Amino acid sequence: MRVKTVSAIARRLALIGLSALVAAAVAFPALGRSAQAAVGEIAVYVGGERLALEVPPVVVDDRTFVPMRAILEALGASVEWEPSTQTVTANRRGLVLVLAIGSSTALVDGSCVPLDAPARMVSGRTMVPLRFVGQNLGETVTWDGATQTIQITKTPDVVATGPATHGFAFLSETMDRYSQTLDVYTDLGAAGNHFAARAFMGDIRALTSNEGCQDRPHQGSDCMEWLFTAKSANWAGVYFMNGVLRGTEVAPVANWGDIPSAGLDLTGATEVTFWARGAEGGERVEFFVGGIGRSTGEPYPESLEKVSTGYVTLSKDWTRYAIDVSGRNTSYMLGGFGWVTAAIQNGFRGIKFYLDDISWNKPRPNDPRLLVSFEPPPGETGVHPVLRNAAFTYDNALALLAFLARGTEDDLHRARLLADALAYTSRHDRYYAQGRLRNAYMGGDLVCPPGWTPNDRLGTARLPGFYDTGQKMWFEDEFQVSTSTGNVAWVMVALLAAQARFDNPAYLEASLGLGEWVETDTRASDALGGYTGGYEGWEPAPVKCGYKSTEHNLDLYVAFERLYEATGDQRWRTAALHARRFVEAMWDTEEGKFWTGTDTDGLTINKTVIPLDVQAWAVLAFRTEAGPYAAALDYAQAHHRMDGGPGNDGFDFNTDCDGTWYEGTAQMALAYRALGRHDEANRLTDLVALAQLPSGSIPAASLDGLTTGFDWLYFHQGHVGATAWYLLAACNGNPYWIK
Repeated sequence: MRVKTVSAIARRLALIGLSALVAAAVAFPALGRSAQAAVGEIAVYVGGERLALEVPPVVVDDRTFVPMRAILEALGASVEWEPSTQTVTANRRGLVLVLAIGSSTALVDGSCVPLDAPARMVSGRTMVPLRFVGQNLGETVTWDGATQTIQITKTPDVVATGPATHGFAFLSETMDRYSQTLDVYTDLGAAGNHFAARAFMGDIRALTSNEGCQDRPHQGSDCMEWLFTAKSANWAGVYFMNGVLRGTEVAPVANWGDIPSAGLDLTGATEVTFWARGAEGGERVEFFVGGIGRSTGEPYPESLEKVSTGYVTLSKDWTRYAIDVSGRNTSYMLGGFGWVTAAIQNGFRGIKFYLDDISWNKPRPNDPRLLVSFEPPPGETGVHPVLRNAAFTYDNALALLAFLARGTEDDLHRARLLADALAYTSRHDRYYAQGRLRNAYMGGDLVCPPGWTPNDRLGTARLPGFYDTGQKMWFEDEFQVSTSTGNVAWVMVALLAAQARFDNPAYLEASLGLGEWVETDTRASDALGGYTGGYEGWEPAPVKCGYKSTEHNLDLYVAFERLYEATGDQRWRTAALHARRFVEAMWDTEEGKFWTGTDTDGLTINKTVIPLDVQAWAVLAFRTEAGPYAAALDYAQAHHRMDGGPGNDGFDFNTDCDGTWYEGTAQMALAYRALGRHDEANRLTDLVALAQLPSGSIPAASLDGLTTGFDWLYFHQGHVGATAWYLLAACNGNPYWIK
């Protein structure tokens, strides 16, 4: 799936302490033999314990080789062997090492590391240079010539700081951004904002606001600007309420305690913090929480009595304030914040003041949630409003698969939360029945708050959007609320991988529902077979897409094949072959490439754009049966690869080669590895790592405005999808088949 970015929308380790590790390159025994020789007299100790080795160390050209699996497992690493590509993938507490027989380089935590001698097979065991083991797992290796003994330390923990570890940290931090506090406001349209209804009090005509003010925000891109006009002895204020949104309403309305079941449970929170400043200094404002419906005798008041700062005098500089709610009943909150001012408090003059970063200290680490897909571009403080809170399903499926690929305890916890979130969205749409997904949801809290029942449905998944301060209206982007078949397929793949790992029937149930929707609503019965592109637009009457995408059908081939593996139901194998038939029909035998798909008639091949992704994805999807399509990588090498010299020779999305598409470059790295072309795979993975931003993210593209040939562009800003593909390449994780 390719996320439509702003242009299209507008149109509609240091690895772990290498720590000196191998004493002066460790003076290993030079036994005077240039041919391979067994050195069974050498003993190998790990953490003080002698290893019983099935294959003893050997010396080749004066280099000592040791059995990799035995030593890695003794150090606490998990080790996997892929016989088709003769590749070892090891994971030691999050540090991932990928090494192939015969390759002169390896990947260690996402970095390409040269070997002083290639790994080799001896008696069915992978043998590696001893120096490589010590230097790249953060252990000290010593050689005692007198006793013919190799000693390898075993540290109790590993702290990795390489690019892959940094990338996983970015995914984790993005996932946690809106679950560590419960925000009332950080930036206009931020995914973590709550209490969206504004309930005005007093002389409401005396109030003017701009919640997207960019005049020196405390942090981020926006702050709130409030203007009070003094008239005689007037007063005015605002409650930031949860409100209610029912039926076909498009904006929440205030709830003063007269509507039941519409409050948030903030039990456990101890304070509300916020930042404020005056335009000139000296402005007096009272800030508070609680009290709604309590003094007026409403039937459903909030649980907290009013707690106030009293009137405070603002400075021209940002100042942090806190309201203590510890020990108080916050189990039913209709409002999250409020303020009031009065002419008499300000010498009968009007005032202007600013608010920012209003939050309750209410962490929710175990809540299912989705990652916002884009971070602000380098040097900027905010994401374009249309993308600011959008969590694309494709990106989140990939993040889930990346967490599964590395598989630390924390990774698996996060993968489970993402799987829970994706399964939930498939069952709780605001309009559609089970089995239909949108292209994006809102990041942060997954579910609409209490009292919000669009189309009178409870517990619906939140959809993304943006607030236009000029029109003072909330808008949704057409693509984000639409359904692309390929995105549905990627979520199926991710959920089925999670089901295989966690054995949670809810993931299989959700995948079955999505598969049923694809079969019922997008299956094509023409000569080419396959499935159409999905639906565009809003309920109740979105427009069916007549085109067929090679990419989508590759995704569906895998999704249906995995569904068949999970259920044994032959119907899904038939569906997989139906998708594959279309993919194979898109193979261009003359040039050895895949076409992008068809025009809107579903039959005429679209030859205007040759995308990179389908060339790589076919190799990943077909695995051992990919041989006939290996030429697609050679086509990509000849037509998509940049020729900008070292560090700028990645791959472009299309054939105009106007910049590097990092997501696709990582895809090519995985495809090369799947075909056993390890040095090329390592070089590309290292190239993508060089593009890593300070946050740990991988940008979508090497420049702003990277063209695709379609109606969207890519930009140089951190992207969850691109980061996940890089991490999959660094972990040697084929996302289609991860279990």
